[in-house]
Amino acid sequence: MARSVKPEEYRAKREQILDAALRMIHSRGYEQMTVQDILDDLAISKGAFYHYFGSKQAVLEALVDRMSTQAVASMLPLVQDPTMSALEKLRRYIEASTSVKTENRGAVEAVSTAWFSDHNALVRQKLVTGMTDVTSPTVIEPILRQGVEEGSLAIRHPAQAARIIMGLTLSVGDEIAQVLAGGARDDVRVRAAFEAWFEAVERIVGAAEGSLSDLTASVTAAWTDDQP
Repeated sequence: MARSVKPEEYRAKREQILDAALRMIHSRGYEQMTVQDILDDLAISKGAFYHYFGSKQAVLEALVDRMSTQAVASMLPLVQDPTMSALEKLRRYIEASTSVKTENRGAVEAVSTAWFSDHNALVRQKLVTGMTDVTSPTVIEPILRQGVEEGSLAIRHPAQAARIIMGLTLSVGDEIAQVLAGGARDDVRVRAAFEAWFEAVERIVGAAEGSLSDLTASVTAAWTDDQP
């Protein structure tokens, strides 16, 4: 008779498998990773693995769900803060989106080359879709709707605008990661990417010119050796 697994034990083992898979995606790429690699890394049986995940694809989907859930959980206190204006929330969202990356700059630099290899193309595609589907309606859209109610933002279609902004956020993250993957310092390209991002978001939400783009100097400095 199989031993019953307590819910906390079940969750802990799933997390171990996901952590192992993520390490291998960074080091060798999703396409090259096999279920056997995960079994060897954790010293578990194939039966144990399939008790938690039905396939390698299921592991990838669970990783994307975890990343999306963590991103949303970290931003919900900001979204729900009744004391902040929509524009201030939008600024804080932008700062938080970049701080997650800058706080882990060394790790980003280390995995950027592998991340943009063909072996991780499916991971990138899944992550973009997953982050957009989860974060847009729960984080960005409520901020935009608040701005419309306040009269500080001019948006006809908040739901669609939220998805576009999320897409731009992920795109600028990819741009910076590709700069890091290239190995050569390119502060001009980094600054240009952030300037373009801020200017585009200002136009999409109908915010005053400079209301977001004044963040360029501080955000750029976090990715370079310059001071704002």
